[in-house]
Amino acid sequence: MNWKLMRLFRATARIQRLHTMPSQYRQSVGEHTFSMALIVMFIHPNASAALLRAALKHDMAEAFTGDVPSPAKWHFPAIEDALKDAENKIHHRFEIHEDLTVHERNILKFADICELLMFCLEEAQGGNLIMLNVVRNCIAAMHKRKLVDVTPIAAELFQFLELHYETHYTPEDGEGAFYAHPEL
Repeated sequence: MNWKLMRLFRATARIQRLHTMPSQYRQSVGEHTFSMALIVMFIHPNASAALLRAALKHDMAEAFTGDVPSPAKWHFPAIEDALKDAENKIHHRFEIHEDLTVHERNILKFADICELLMFCLEEAQGGNLIMLNVVRNCIAAMHKRKLVDVTPIAAELFQFLELHYETHYTPEDGEGAFYAHPEL
């Protein structure tokens, strides 16, 4: 048994997500990973074992790096490059890479973004309208990456979530909130 890998799994599960955003509920990487794996199973019922393993292991490097906020990676490409390098080294050292097809990688990315989208919609339903900025970013990313119909069930799920956002909130909701990431 690879006990180092087991310890890495456990350490990863406790990392806090979205630590730079005020939220009503603090989500751990373990909760995100579990929900993401369920999304994979839901949108692709015949998912390969490699795809399910990849879902469970996709954020394991965060045991070393923490959950670096996306805006930091967007605004500072050197941070994103350094993180990718670190992730590659961690994946190699702990042998946690899974060989996936392009379609499986797209399913994995859909599930990752979709889980964040669902978490942020739940936050907004509880009154945390600041999270609607993240919701808008998730919806835009799904369209930009052409992930909205990665499987027929994924298309239905995304359509439901997008429609929920459009019918319950306005584009201005959450904008100008006291706490919001400043534009660089």
